[in-house]
Amino acid sequence: MSRQTRILTCRNTHKINLARKLGLVLGWLIQQALPEHVPAALRRARSSYFTDPDLQTTAELAARQALADLEARHAIEKLRLEEELRQAQEQAGTVRYGLLYGTGTQLVQAVAAVLDAAGLVTIDLDHDLGATRSADLLVSGGGPPRRLTEVKAASGAAPGNMASHLERHLGTWPQLRLGEPVTGGVLIVNHQHRLHPSERTEQVYSRPEFLAALRVTVLSTLDLFRWWRAENWTAIQTAVMGDAPDTAKLPQRQHSLDPAQPSQPAAMEATQQTQLTGIGQAKYQQ
Repeated sequence: MSRQTRILTCRNTHKINLARKLGLVLGWLIQQALPEHVPAALRRARSSYFTDPDLQTTAELAARQALADLEARHAIEKLRLEEELRQAQEQAGTVRYGLLYGTGTQLVQAVAAVLDAAGLVTIDLDHDLGATRSADLLVSGGGPPRRLTEVKAASGAAPGNMASHLERHLGTWPQLRLGEPVTGGVLIVNHQHRLHPSERTEQVYSRPEFLAALRVTVLSTLDLFRWWRAENWTAIQTAVMGDAPDTAKLPQRQHSLDPAQPSQPAAMEATQQTQLTGIGQAKYQQ
């Protein structure tokens, strides 16, 4: 294609786009702006684009009123749904951010909120016993069995001493609350929290010999997030409480979504790659 031909093609394309834009503007002026704001102008011009309401038939008036009522109902419903979306995002935002990017107290509170939502009972041991005296949470179904739960964050790979700290807390627990025995521990880790969740490794720990030596259950906050996001409370209960006898007595809440199930605890088996997906927003046209 010659240079002159390309110039002509570009000019023609520009003219076509300009004509389309002018057509849209004129259409809006004639069909919406003038009838609404200056109806007398179209009436005097006897424009075919304007139908005087005083000259319309009963059927035309009824159809126009029905359309106006529909638009009003749609506007009200749109406002209601937008408010529902805002509230849902506000409620979920703190937990989501805490699970995926939180550290310290923020992460512990997010994990506790997820476990509470799943029907489990959590006790903040830092508050009851004092910081560092034991694990972060005592988790149960409302009674025995109980599990000590340690919540940790790591900007990179999770160090192995996280598990050993929890094992030490299990050993000292009888000295703190002799009348409330525990049946094991759960280590929940937000590993590689400076990376986007899709860029992180699936497992908190991956060395086979280390996994074989673990005496506690290890979960990633990614797994918790996926179960919580899908309202899969049964998966959370089973992952945290394991095969304890009273697990069946926990509330069996229905989950509204049915995505592929996340992995089992890392101490039990390798996890399966799952992509995080965003939350789609519904669009309504008036």
